[in-house]
Amino acid sequence: MIRRYLFLLILMAVAVPFVAADEIDLNVNNLGLGSVTIAKVFLTQNGGNVNIDIQAQSGFTIKIQGGDIEFNTNVALTAANISGIVIDGVSYTGGFKLVAGNAGPNKFVYDLTGLNLHGATSAKDIKFIISGITVAQLEQTFGKNPFFWGIHFCVGDGTHCGPNTGFAAGPGGSTPEPGTLTLLGTGLIALGGLVRRRFVK
Repeated sequence: MIRRYLFLLILMAVAVPFVAADEIDLNVNNLGLGSVTIAKVFLTQNGGNVNIDIQAQSGFTIKIQGGDIEFNTNVALTAANISGIVIDGVSYTGGFKLVAGNAGPNKFVYDLTGLNLHGATSAKDIKFIISGITVAQLEQTFGKNPFFWGIHFCVGDGTHCGPNTGFAAGPGGSTPEPGTLTLLGTGLIALGGLVRRRFVK
């Protein structure tokens, strides 16, 4: 009996570290476009940091100049926690700000803004790293805000925003990653083993 519980604990300890990635669909917008996914936010744990990858979907781009990338967390952050910004495959060395969020239809805790890429006002893909945080801490609501992440976006696939811009937001956990499924499977196997043992008696 003790051996079985010990085995279960070891199995769970092995599975838990793999719960380190998630995908968030930004599919709520203020332009009346329905529930179309404007962009996807991919969160991947990398030691004590989280790698962020925001990918605009076909027909949309992420507004850079004058734009906002907003998120919620209960972890105190400064601009020093943001590094490794890459815009459309090019390392970004310009300035930016991490401020208390206030854009969009709901207030977010943080707003990454002030990106200024010469020759472009929007992008298809933005990557960066947030240090000293976990994926779970970047999947939180705040106050009356039901969303985890939000962005300013442009309608169209070019690198220059036209007048048709909006704000898209979304909750997390929309797509279970392999690690999450592993943990769920482990729990179901353990539960099945306990139930089987009772019936065998």
